[in-house]
Amino acid sequence: MMETFHFAQPLWLWGLAAVPLMWWLSRRECAHCATARHKRYADAHLLPYVVQGYRTPGAIRRQVRLWALLWTIAVIAMAGPRWGYENVYLAGSSDSLVVVLDLSRSMDIADVRPSRMARARQEVDDLLRAAPEVNTGLVAFASVSHVVVPVTADNEMVRAVLPSLGPDLMRWSGSRVSSALDKARRLLDARSGAGSRAVLVVTDGDLPEPGLERQVALMHEAGISLHVLGIGTPEGGELPMERRRDRGAIMKPIVSRLDEAALEALAAAGGGIYRRADYLEEDTARLAAAITSGRLETDREDVRRVWSERYYLPLALLMILLLLRLRRMAPAPA
Repeated sequence: MMETFHFAQPLWLWGLAAVPLMWWLSRRECAHCATARHKRYADAHLLPYVVQGYRTPGAIRRQVRLWALLWTIAVIAMAGPRWGYENVYLAGSSDSLVVVLDLSRSMDIADVRPSRMARARQEVDDLLRAAPEVNTGLVAFASVSHVVVPVTADNEMVRAVLPSLGPDLMRWSGSRVSSALDKARRLLDARSGAGSRAVLVVTDGDLPEPGLERQVALMHEAGISLHVLGIGTPEGGELPMERRRDRGAIMKPIVSRLDEAALEALAAAGGGIYRRADYLEEDTARLAAAITSGRLETDREDVRRVWSERYYLPLALLMILLLLRLRRMAPAPA
């Protein structure tokens, strides 16, 4: 026991410095409790009955000793004595994933039913169900990007916001995924632990930005893998009329096709895999396995030492002494 005895908050022990101060003040009061002037009018044993508030030196010393003891016990309780511990094995995972979800207007195309956007939301929901132990964040992008949910162990929070996401939230059309990848990288860099770190881009492939492969290659060098989930078909489809915003007099049809070759190259540069969303569960199962494949063996088991707190022992003693003191101070029944 003594080998492991220590205090959780040892700074509280500085409060014991008040004990010598209390003793000094009591000595000073004792020096004036029975002056020669009082003794000229009454004997020492009669002074308590003729001098209001008079206390003998012995009574003062006993009271100071009592309150010094109570104060010492209270300080020790606040310092948190502890001894003995138990090793607790935590089964939590430190794998982290940021889903980068495309909210561009082409996601409203219905070449997959009911629409690309609805399919994307369903695929993300299936992935969260397939990998519930992975800490997940969510970033949405179109012409601009926004962090919707930071990386969290509460995947239910991510699932709760999915139904509210859609192209209507984005004021300007376009697909700029580079800024979304930067935000995803910052979210993952803030995570600690030896688990895998991954980004999943859910998009229909309309990513015209140059230099994306170089950007994801640098992320891969930093230990962040990038996977891509394609939404749509190579044949593509037309954007609904109510979604077009052409400024010309004639509203030309807007056709968007899933460019799988470009998305495969992007995933390869990021050290990840590419899958096209389908009605089966194989796509999300493959992605879930790839996301957790970078986990280190040393991270599978986390051991924490939980100390046995013993502050309640001096606290119980303090309460007993206070109750006894209050009982003695209670007036006698008439």
